[in-house]
Amino acid sequence: MTRQIVVASLYSSEGATFGTSEVQSLTITGSPTGGTFTLTFGGMTTSAIAHNASAGTVQTALLALSSIDTGGVSCGGGPLPGSSVSITFGGKLARQNVATITSTSSLTGGTSPAISITTTTTPAEAPILAGTINGIPFSIESLRDLLT
Repeated sequence: MTRQIVVASLYSSEGATFGTSEVQSLTITGSPTGGTFTLTFGGMTTSAIAHNASAGTVQTALLALSSIDTGGVSCGGGPLPGSSVSITFGGKLARQNVATITSTSSLTGGTSPAISITTTTTPAEAPILAGTINGIPFSIESLRDLLT
């Protein structure tokens, strides 16, 4: 006998939704015309990042850190300095309250260039859903693992 489990409420048209991950925003002010900066997370520091880096460049620099696993961040927005870069935590850092990334600036030109990193989305765990199916215990996490 084959049994089918329909779990429609766990998925949206975008895919699985199991909580919200933290998002931090990287902003450069003061209109720098040159220079670089570094980012530090989990005690590890990136190589120098250009003042006008794209979101992809920031993402590559962060993913090179041993404190961030593969898929641990994704970046959007940018390019700097005209637009902010959003940094969304994923992988093992998903749905966790992580430390704020810090920066060291060597930006030049402009008027008092500075870097600001703020948390724009606070993480939230998925609701704990559990029960039994035909006497077998299940949880939202075990269903997610089976469905992905």
